[in-house]
Amino acid sequence: MAAWGVTAKSDGFPACLNSSAVKHRQPRPKIWWTRAKRPFYGPAMMQTDLVIFDCDGVLIDSEVISASMLISELALYGVQIDLEFVSRQFLGRSYPVVMKEVRDTFGITLPDHFEADYRARLLAAFERDMKIMPGIVATLSRLAVRACVATSSSPERVAKSLQLVGLAATFG
Repeated sequence: MAAWGVTAKSDGFPACLNSSAVKHRQPRPKIWWTRAKRPFYGPAMMQTDLVIFDCDGVLIDSEVISASMLISELALYGVQIDLEFVSRQFLGRSYPVVMKEVRDTFGITLPDHFEADYRARLLAAFERDMKIMPGIVATLSRLAVRACVATSSSPERVAKSLQLVGLAATFG
């Protein structure tokens, strides 16, 4: 398919290429026009049917809460770590992977009730401190396609988190 290069304004619509734009070499994004004069935006502008949102750190501000609670819970068993360590080693990983890393790194086997205790305290902290990420409500209200949530968090945690910030009905 043949195409001709045309400059575009930052809002994505074609702009006139005048001598001042050429002279000053103002950077402008490219769009292409097909011979039938229909815009072709290339792979980055393909039609989107579904938007998949990560939950923690995208929809809800929960990562610092989760990290702080994990640090506190592990400290009860003699494991001393800080926020930087948690961010580097555990962020975005599932609970079983984190527990294996704790076991391997610190040589400790946590009691069977550790997970239940941690999750109960975490959900209590969420109720106190959970916030929705800035701008997400406006983004979701303008979205013209379906959306869903992808996360490595437990289903209970995600459901509670979304309910706490008022997004449960959006992703129900």
